[in-house]
Amino acid sequence: MANRVKLSRPIFLVSAALASLCVSALASPALADPAPASAPSKEPPPKKKLYFHSELDYGSDSQFHPIQASIHVSFDILRSASYQSNPFEIDYETAFSNVAHNIAHPFDAIEGTGGADEFIAHEIFPYKGLSGEYGQWIPNYSLHMIGEGLLYRKLSSWYEAHNVPAPRLVGLLNLAAAQFMNEVSENGSFTGPNSDPVADFFIFNPLGYILFSFDPVAEFFSTTVKTSYWPDQAAIDITSGRLLNVGSNYSFKIQLPLTDWRLFYYTGSSGLLGLSVPISRTENISLGGGTRMFTMNPRYTDAGGRTMIPDDLQPELGVFWDRNDSLLASLILSGPEHPRIAVNVYPGLLHFQGFTAGFFAAAGHYDGLSAGVTFSWTPLGLGFGMNERTSQQWL
Repeated sequence: MANRVKLSRPIFLVSAALASLCVSALASPALADPAPASAPSKEPPPKKKLYFHSELDYGSDSQFHPIQASIHVSFDILRSASYQSNPFEIDYETAFSNVAHNIAHPFDAIEGTGGADEFIAHEIFPYKGLSGEYGQWIPNYSLHMIGEGLLYRKLSSWYEAHNVPAPRLVGLLNLAAAQFMNEVSENGSFTGPNSDPVADFFIFNPLGYILFSFDPVAEFFSTTVKTSYWPDQAAIDITSGRLLNVGSNYSFKIQLPLTDWRLFYYTGSSGLLGLSVPISRTENISLGGGTRMFTMNPRYTDAGGRTMIPDDLQPELGVFWDRNDSLLASLILSGPEHPRIAVNVYPGLLHFQGFTAGFFAAAGHYDGLSAGVTFSWTPLGLGFGMNERTSQQWL
């Protein structure tokens, strides 16, 4: 184990940079060609709409940055209580090799995890029944296709706003690298067939890229179905190196007839349905109820393949306060069997003598106590946690 950790740490440092490596060298503004001195003055061209991009200095959007988004996408699975939460402890060498092998040999991966019928039932369409055993198709559509499709366009708009050349290509490479790291984190030390990255990399991730490359689709999810990226506030545990409060979340709002209220849905590791009510011209309070998935159990095939089955779904309630669709604060309560409470307050809501910061605090059955402080100018905050995860297989 010691040798593995020793080897994994330098690999982690390289791996964690993958999602932003393709853009870091391009982050300086592009130089525009000077106009000829004799050119007549013209009306400036209409300003291009940068979908899902804002320059807000408050809330979740104030923290948005390609590196921040890459961390949330890459290590989203570490919030599951079935996984250890220290990125320095991931067996990157094994995980890289196994994920790459399954992507390079997709039909072998599908056959090794039960064949095409199981692959379709788990990942694409639950024709074998709407049970938890066949539930992976839900995050494939809601998170990989729509959520991360939106995130691809949001990243592309960020790069375009910062004059990075070929912003669509850079945004795609950025997200694809983070998505590969997500599969690596989910794989861990497992070696064998795994069809989950096959579904993600050959079906749902490309569908998200393609759909959100079209302006009418981006317009639809900016207006008719108002969709926002509301990640948690990731922080590094200064006592152990664990990642605290990490994860990507998305909100959806649909205008209801005859009222200014909206139907509200929030998803990430939760699925909460409710209402969003305006409390001012720019601010809304949203309330949703549903379930949260705390754990997953591995199911193995005779061929040595592994499929992850959702487990321990707990009732959950969430309250969210946003301004111009930038999340200001949230309170989430789960239980009662395995209780959890989590509070996030984002930068820009509270000010101390001209200084603003965000903070979070959580207490729960699986993760004990944690708290931390975050800022708009850094992708990772600082925090601390007490107690280790309990009674789960660490994958």
